[in-house]
Amino acid sequence: NYRPQVAIITNIEPDHLDNYGSPEKFAEAFFDFSNCIKPGGTLIVCTDDPGCRQLVERWESSRSDCAAPGIRILGYGVEEPALNLDEFCLIKPLAEDPTSVSAQFIVAGKATTVRLPMPGQHNLLNAAAVFLGAQIAGFSAPEIAGALGDFEGTARRFETKGEAGQIRVIDDYAHHPTEVEALMHQAREAAGGGRVLVLFQPHLYSRTRNFASRFAQALDLADQVVVCDIFRAREDPIAGVTSHLITDKMRRGSYLGDRDEAARVLANTAEPGDLILTVGAGDVTAAGGLILEILASRFAQ
Repeated sequence: NYRPQVAIITNIEPDHLDNYGSPEKFAEAFFDFSNCIKPGGTLIVCTDDPGCRQLVERWESSRSDCAAPGIRILGYGVEEPALNLDEFCLIKPLAEDPTSVSAQFIVAGKATTVRLPMPGQHNLLNAAAVFLGAQIAGFSAPEIAGALGDFEGTARRFETKGEAGQIRVIDDYAHHPTEVEALMHQAREAAGGGRVLVLFQPHLYSRTRNFASRFAQALDLADQVVVCDIFRAREDPIAGVTSHLITDKMRRGSYLGDRDEAARVLANTAEPGDLILTVGAGDVTAAGGLILEILASRFAQ
């Protein structure tokens, strides 16, 4: 329904299959979207993502059949792909610590150093998309780098809810296995030498059924995980689909259905230097306040 002048696609990885029905139809929706770009507009894609690369390849083979003639296709990533792109932003990571990550963004042979005040290699990818899009909008590379350096993050994306007893409580909206995996790497960097403790609330029965094994693999990157009951959102329960589908495949996970009880377990387990994550697209975000209350009580003296 949109007719953008500039469109950014960060990844095309199957999700919402309860609506789209199959990975193929999900990918088709992105191709349809790219055809809505205004003539003379720009499509920006992350070429590190296989789904985005396939989209570009499809454009290359069928430009004459597309409804959006004359658009430019720009790419970004840590590796330059063998694709016919109008421009490419190569990301050369420089450094990462618990509070920041930096890289050089190289476009047409010109390098710009960008530092983000948050850890996470996935944040560099998103920043590169912004870097290209903002240049199209008329901003200079130094202006964009400066703005990215001042970015304070968004709600429910590695959002600090508070700290007590030298234990940070972070909330994140991640509800797809790839998001959860990226979050675990980011949390590990942010925790330094401390442990990463996770309260995970699966979102949707269908998503839990479709990606249980991948959720288990991603969550096992943490030191301790408690998985509570599925947040049903718009769905009715599916027979046999529970959070056990995830925890039964995990080495470091346990199931505790009640969200608040799971929060209490983690709050009473954490030690100074640890990082606690509340993760999911449902009401798990409310657990952060309870965790902080318990931590404050434990370490009051």
